[in-house]
Amino acid sequence: MEKRSKRTGGTPDGGATNNRSLKSGNSLIDWIRLGNSGVDLTGVSGRPRLVSPAELKKHNTKSSEYVRSYTPLTWDCDPRMDHATQLQLAVKRYDNGILSPVLSSLSTGDVLKVSGPYGNFQLHKLKTIKTIYLLAAGTGITPMLGLIKFLLAKSNPACESIYLLFFNKTEKDIMFQELLESLANTDNRFYVVHILSNASSVWTGRKGRINATLLSEIMDEGDMFGNEDSRFAVICGPKEFTFASLNVLRCLGMEECFIHVFVG
Repeated sequence: MEKRSKRTGGTPDGGATNNRSLKSGNSLIDWIRLGNSGVDLTGVSGRPRLVSPAELKKHNTKSSEYVRSYTPLTWDCDPRMDHATQLQLAVKRYDNGILSPVLSSLSTGDVLKVSGPYGNFQLHKLKTIKTIYLLAAGTGITPMLGLIKFLLAKSNPACESIYLLFFNKTEKDIMFQELLESLANTDNRFYVVHILSNASSVWTGRKGRINATLLSEIMDEGDMFGNEDSRFAVICGPKEFTFASLNVLRCLGMEECFIHVFVG
């Protein structure tokens, strides 16, 4: 579910069909604001012109529309939900966030613009996968829930093992912990490992951040990559976590064609 503004054709990095160019590090939201500004930012002969920070700041107003991507929950987390007519999202509020404070303060009858769905992941790719590794951080767990449900379904007899490595800061940040533990206890194909970067003194589980040593300790490397065509890895989380996870998997010898990244 997204609150999304209209925009013109092109790409955020100033591609061939885009007459606006931003410095590396600027977000899609910045580009959308410029697209809505009505200002002619075309450079010489129609080539992209670099937008200065001062010019960008002029369009950072309270009236700007914001966009965020969310994965609808396919699990019956709330028995009161009618999944045929209602959409269920998991939104973590950040006080300094752009959209989460707005979403968490909505009242009945308030309206959001919704667009999508977007993405290019195809579930049929997993039909022959025997072992899948899910690397999730924070709210990056939401698309993983749908994959877990699909892989554990009776229609997927090929699936033998699902390893979920769930990274969070503290114990209270672990979303859907009861659901995940229940799944691990009732289906011996599903394994969940919680890793905390800022655990309390009473935490007895894994601690740290994503790295090759940690991943090798949790899973036997030979088993993890012994037969790549029947193994797959999926990553979802903040940008820094995503890049770090990709680098770890590459260092361990996993080819990118067996890795999928969900990007919000």
